[in-house]
Amino acid sequence: MGAIRFLLAVSVAIYHGAPLFGYPMVWGPNAVTLFFVISGFYMTLVLNGKYEAGGRAFLINRALKIFPAYWVVILICHLVNPIPFGTMPLKTVGYFVWSNIAIIGSHMTAILQLNPSGALVPLPLNGQFTDGVAAWGGLYFGPVWSLSVELLFYMAAPLIVRMDGRYLWRMGMATLLSFSALLFYRTQHAPAVPWEYNLFLPNLMFFLFGSLSYAGFSSGLFTKVVSFNRFSGWGMFAVLLGAIALYPMVPKINVGPLHLSTLQVACIILLVAMPYVFQLFRNSRIDRYIGNLSYPIYVVHFMVINHFRGAVSDEWKLAVTVVLSVVIYHVVMVPVETFLARKPEKAVGKRALSDLG
Repeated sequence: MGAIRFLLAVSVAIYHGAPLFGYPMVWGPNAVTLFFVISGFYMTLVLNGKYEAGGRAFLINRALKIFPAYWVVILICHLVNPIPFGTMPLKTVGYFVWSNIAIIGSHMTAILQLNPSGALVPLPLNGQFTDGVAAWGGLYFGPVWSLSVELLFYMAAPLIVRMDGRYLWRMGMATLLSFSALLFYRTQHAPAVPWEYNLFLPNLMFFLFGSLSYAGFSSGLFTKVVSFNRFSGWGMFAVLLGAIALYPMVPKINVGPLHLSTLQVACIILLVAMPYVFQLFRNSRIDRYIGNLSYPIYVVHFMVINHFRGAVSDEWKLAVTVVLSVVIYHVVMVPVETFLARKPEKAVGKRALSDLG
């Protein structure tokens, strides 16, 4: 899945910059959603494997995969262009310091606004900034909200995706909770951004979608329909790669009462193809390495785009992003992986960590 994750990370970078040579690839918000689906698959995989008996070890290892590279980028942002927190009230400063460092809870910035006095006030359900301006200005890394949502899923996952006799019941309750949140915002005519896109509960269903993909894979349900071999693996990879690389061409489906958006069609393709692609490349070092660059690309691109805005072309910004991502991967992430690999009782193992990226 490394190549797919790499393309999705590049898609987010392109979305925040400009189309690469005029081509947009996956629309940025949809790329983030597809990342959530992939995460649901992988987290279910590890929680029913090496982490079957230890949720605490799972959380520690995931934190060590997320925070070090992120902190390096935030430190660089602060040194190059510090946010003037000194002009804000203490409570506001405390919230932004926490959000920038701890990540968890930063997604709530999407439903907050800064009033003229610098205080944070809730955004009304209609999404109109009635008392101030968007609060994103207090964050060094705007897309940090997605990392917050991801971390919240990591915290919830050990309680949901353990594949025992109550797996389907817990999945059903979690899905009901997610759809209830979505239905509430829709009945209130709240705009999708931020109420559906930036908050945890409406996004939870996409993680669960990925978990169901793993359940179908581990139970043998998928292979009863299409057995896994090199032909089926490469065929599924070609379909999934095409759906990602040619995303603007993925059609909507409107047949009778069935109405599926491009994102929904892509999620279904991902659900079906992901187990086969995972099996196909699970021992590929090249694919693993490419996939490992997806996270540093994601956390670096925003800094590069803002720093070089108007100075160089978007193609050069993407090139700089990739180069910096390679540096951060080798200088920051590889030592962390090495450290975790030396503690087999607390880690998922070197190969599994590399697979997860």
